[in-house]
Amino acid sequence: MNPKSRQFDLSEQKIFGKLDQFCKRCQKLIDMLTTSLQFTALRNNMVEGMEPLMAQFTTLVENFKRKPYDLLDYTRLIQP
Repeated sequence: MNPKSRQFDLSEQKIFGKLDQFCKRCQKLIDMLTTSLQFTALRNNMVEGMEPLMAQFTTLVENFKRKPYDLLDYTRLIQP
């Protein structure tokens, strides 16, 4: 056996490319959840004049909750 030869023929792009896509998905989810927490704080503090925006936010959250797929599935787009 030649110690300088590769024992496994692995594609770095296939392995780390998928990991990179998964990390990007996780970052999108973190951003989305952070925004949700910020809007929730606004709603809980009853900031004047924000009612129409809060109604729109609530509708977006409800629609998002109905999505039937795994949020960590990086092969699918996150759509509101």
